[in-house]
Amino acid sequence: MGTFASVLLCPGLLTNFHLPRSTRGGGFRQRQAEAHCAAASVGLAICIRGHLCNRRLGRDLRRWGHRPAAPPPPWPTFPKFPLTHLWFLYVLLELYAAVLILRAAVVRVDKTGRIRLGIDRLVALLVRNPLAPAVLALPVGIAFVADPKWLMWFGVRTPDSSLVTNAQAWIGFGTAFGFGWLLHRQMELIQTLERRWALNLLLATGLVVASLAIAGLTPRLTPIQDDTTRLVGAACYALATWTATFAVIGMALRFLSGFGAPQHTAVSCQLPAWLMFCKVARAAMLSCDPLSHSLNPKVT
Repeated sequence: MGTFASVLLCPGLLTNFHLPRSTRGGGFRQRQAEAHCAAASVGLAICIRGHLCNRRLGRDLRRWGHRPAAPPPPWPTFPKFPLTHLWFLYVLLELYAAVLILRAAVVRVDKTGRIRLGIDRLVALLVRNPLAPAVLALPVGIAFVADPKWLMWFGVRTPDSSLVTNAQAWIGFGTAFGFGWLLHRQMELIQTLERRWALNLLLATGLVVASLAIAGLTPRLTPIQDDTTRLVGAACYALATWTATFAVIGMALRFLSGFGAPQHTAVSCQLPAWLMFCKVARAAMLSCDPLSHSLNPKVT
């Protein structure tokens, strides 16, 4: 439930870490940020190449008689494109581009740094406030309620079939990415999450139970018709996402900080969540098309 927030918060932290603090020249950190974007671009290119290979192999197998003869599916028209489980890289590239353009504009306008200082103060007030998860959950919660076709059991509408990312994904993922970016400017604030790990874990557990009570334990492929139920479900889901994210980061800082520098622990603790996401996505793809087992690298 909290995967999208925790995984997107991590790149926000990493991207800001690799950018230079001064506005004069990029240097080594600028090249590192460019390398992150290049890696995401290569991953997206591999996704496109894999799709082409899958279509070609499927056509060959049909010709050889290993599959029932059927016409190949039509090539998707723009902006439709099967990004499959690598949609994450595509959205990450969009967020990189958006935040770098926004940062350049702010640096150009804010010559004295007053705007950035004011933003830092607001972020500090937010993180130190126990209601921080509620404030961060508000944008995506509104996006859920505004979508009459929202499927609560699946959360944020996955942008895996189009090159134009839907608004719900922009809001949900953009909030997580932007918060991670701004949080890195004051890394000492992350210790606040360590002190509140137990409270956030308790809240997250209760909210997850409430969300499952509304959505059900099995996938529900129809939207919730009752407006009040959808409103309560959206609130529970959005709040559970952010309280669970804060709880995981706080527990990592509390119990795993001995494995590395404290400022890097919150970032590295997101790796298991990302690997779990890859495994789940790959398992889902295999269940839909067993042929893809031989076309995708093994995630370990």
